[in-house]
Amino acid sequence: MGDLRIVAFEPREVRPMKLGTRAHELALFVVYESPLQILAGRPESYAAGSDFDFVKGVPTTWDQTRALSGEVGQYIALARRHESDWYLGAITNWTAREVDVPLSFLGSSAYTAEIHADVAPVEQLRGSAGDTLHLKLASGGGAAIRFIPVN
Repeated sequence: MGDLRIVAFEPREVRPMKLGTRAHELALFVVYESPLQILAGRPESYAAGSDFDFVKGVPTTWDQTRALSGEVGQYIALARRHESDWYLGAITNWTAREVDVPLSFLGSSAYTAEIHADVAPVEQLRGSAGDTLHLKLASGGGAAIRFIPVN
């Protein structure tokens, strides 16, 4: 049986609570395959930063899906492609962990990665199929990444 953590969650209108980190919430847009998604918390809190740009850009249909790593009930790292862009969602349970994700799904093209993660603010870097991305996921955390081909 996995590690169970009880959180004192209470529904409220002012300063609403959410379970998990902001990066975890963004990653759910990739991990869950659903055309109906919601933002946790108030949408205004996302509008000021690039997090909202990520949410607006995530497609609701996918051309390809690749399970990269995971363990049932523990964590998952999943990549999905829409046209030429790839999206990666990684989430963990209440155990913080580090996950190495091979980028072999990118094929032969070079990509710019826009990373929304628990550890650092939004970061951009270049990557290709031969690279491995090292993700540090906080307790209840995650990472949401958009890979855009470099022309």
